[in-house]
Amino acid sequence: EIRAVKEPEERALMRRAGRITSAVWRRLKKATRPGLSERELVRILQAELAARDAEAAFPPVAGAGISGLFPHAQPGGRRVGRNDRVVFDFGARWRGYCSDLTRVAFTGKKDKELLRRYRCLEEAKAAAEAAAGPGVRAAEVDRAGRQVLERHGLGKSFIHAIGHGVGLSVHERPVLAPGSKDVLAPGMVIT
Repeated sequence: EIRAVKEPEERALMRRAGRITSAVWRRLKKATRPGLSERELVRILQAELAARDAEAAFPPVAGAGISGLFPHAQPGGRRVGRNDRVVFDFGARWRGYCSDLTRVAFTGKKDKELLRRYRCLEEAKAAAEAAAGPGVRAAEVDRAGRQVLERHGLGKSFIHAIGHGVGLSVHERPVLAPGSKDVLAPGMVIT
C-alpha cells in the first residue's frame, strides 16, 4: 500500500525509465524484420537497454506470430515471417525504478482483420486512460476499456487486466482489473 503513491523524485526516475523504454522501442521497431528469431530480438532489446545504462525491468517478451497471443510468451527460436507481427512486452529499470511497455511491430503487409483488432485495442486503451483519475475505482478504469472490446466482439478474447501500478516492481498496486477494490490517487503510476 505504501508504495502505491510515488513521491515526485520517484516519478522523475520512472519518467527516465519510460523515456529509455520508448527509445529502445523505436530502435527495436526498426530492427524487427523477417528471419530474426524471438531470442535474437530479445538480445537486440537487451543490448539497446545496456547502451542506455539500463537493464530489463522483467524478462522481456518477443512473441512472433501465434506466440504473440500469449501475454507472457517465452521468447524462443520462432522466426519472424513476412507479413507477420511481433508482440513486445518489456521495460527498463533505471536506478531501481521500472517502466512497462507493450507494443506490436509489423513486417510487410498488414492483415485487415488484425488491423481492425489492433485499432480496437487502441480505442480500449484510450477509453481506459480517459476514465483514469484521482478518486476513480481501478475496476472502473478496467471496465471502461473492456466495454470497448466487448462492443467490438473481443471481450471474451481479452484475458488480461487492463493495467496495473508500476514502481520499484513492475507489478504494484493499484490493480486495474474487474473486482479490484483499489482507488486511484494522485501520485500513482499505472500502465
